[in-house]
Amino acid sequence: MQIHPKIALIGCENVAAASAYSLMNGPMAVDVILFGDRAPDLLSTVEQIIDKVGLSAASSIGLGCRNDIAEAEVCVLSSGGSQTLDETEEAFILKNISAVREDSRFLKNAGFDGVLVVTTSPAEIMAQAAMEECGLPTSRIIGIGPNMTGIFQNATMREMPAATWCSAAGCGADFIDSCDPDCPYFENILKQNDRHQHVPDRLPVSTMASCVMRVCEAIIGDEKAVLSVAAMLMGQHAIKGVFATVPCVIGREGIVSVVELGLSQTERENMLSSARDTGQLYHRLTKKMTATASVAIQ
Repeated sequence: MQIHPKIALIGCENVAAASAYSLMNGPMAVDVILFGDRAPDLLSTVEQIIDKVGLSAASSIGLGCRNDIAEAEVCVLSSGGSQTLDETEEAFILKNISAVREDSRFLKNAGFDGVLVVTTSPAEIMAQAAMEECGLPTSRIIGIGPNMTGIFQNATMREMPAATWCSAAGCGADFIDSCDPDCPYFENILKQNDRHQHVPDRLPVSTMASCVMRVCEAIIGDEKAVLSVAAMLMGQHAIKGVFATVPCVIGREGIVSVVELGLSQTERENMLSSARDTGQLYHRLTKKMTATASVAIQ
């Protein structure tokens, strides 16, 4: 029996069947292992898709056990719950921080030693939460999904999803021009962005789209591909100790390096402001969680 790279998928209730199918239908065969309460439902739906349209690669999908975690090269973490109509943005984020932390501890205890791709919203905050619990080097933790600016600019317009597999989905980017028409989120992205507007000579970092399927391919194939993801910055762009969405070189060990683009003064100020806001928000929320936990213990 041929052994393929394993991708563990945690948080199946937040993963569209088309997304899981796309993960299997790339240029490289993989074994996708599902975890979570809705894993059997997702498995059944994906199997129906495969029966109807087939697969271009000899990939497989199935329910996982604890031993599969230690053998996985990549884990896609989509834990959390969607924002309800009566839930504030703060309550929504706190709920998902708690879910991400719990599953990150599970990964650590199960011996996971691969690359962790966090898709729970918002990307930078949840990647930070995962980092503090999973025990992996920061270079092996990658966030995917709408950036902080995109989340809160439009938060009053609609409830936010628990997880998205695209760095463009749900954000108010000015222009997106790197999306794959086969992506299950493609049509929604088109609706949110005017494709006929003027294309600027240089796109801001926040408008660069990236997706889980493409990131997983780059990791498993050790491609050294440049993709836009949420990464821990350690001095790049004059930012340290905070996750921010920037172009990165992605390979088998996760983030090989951060690409430092030449930014205008305005772009630099916007990035620093966003990083500062992210750090302050995460600190405030986690401090509140600690205080709440202390009261509950008493």
